[in-house]
Amino acid sequence: ARPACEEPPPVSDDHATTEEHETAAATAVPTEGIVRAIVRSIEPGPVAGRPGTPPAEHGRIVLHLAHTDYDLHLALAVPADTIDVPVGKRIRGVIEASAMRIHPAHGGGQFIEPVIGEPRIVAGTVEAIDEAADRVLVEAAAPMWLSMMEIQDRSVVDAGGLVNCHVRDVRFRPVG
Repeated sequence: ARPACEEPPPVSDDHATTEEHETAAATAVPTEGIVRAIVRSIEPGPVAGRPGTPPAEHGRIVLHLAHTDYDLHLALAVPADTIDVPVGKRIRGVIEASAMRIHPAHGGGQFIEPVIGEPRIVAGTVEAIDEAADRVLVEAAAPMWLSMMEIQDRSVVDAGGLVNCHVRDVRFRPVG
């Protein structure tokens, strides 16, 4: 015998219409975009990057995304000696990058390429658009704030839409 279905709880008591909720969700810019990962290694700076990229002045961190094969090699946005999380333990922070050019996508999913190393390609869903800071939050294998170039066509970037792009200057900023 199947269990009886319960009535769903009421959506809200504030009497806002569905349209008002959808508009608020589309225009809200979260202060989050926090990735939670396991520290594989921390190397004090400066550390040379891949050819054609500047060295990581503050050092580099390797983050393992739990339940995946991802090991992201990221420049540190703060000096390595200010991070007090030991190797093998969890850390929280924000991944930021400069997007070369963001393209709309109609499929392809959410991923970061390469799986092991410094990110070069990001594909995912636009979670938020921060017009004041000229950046977008993309949920790929991990959430990433991507700064847009001045020549970027902003009309191709819609909250909830799929996008992909090449990235550079990928850095990690620990929080909390």
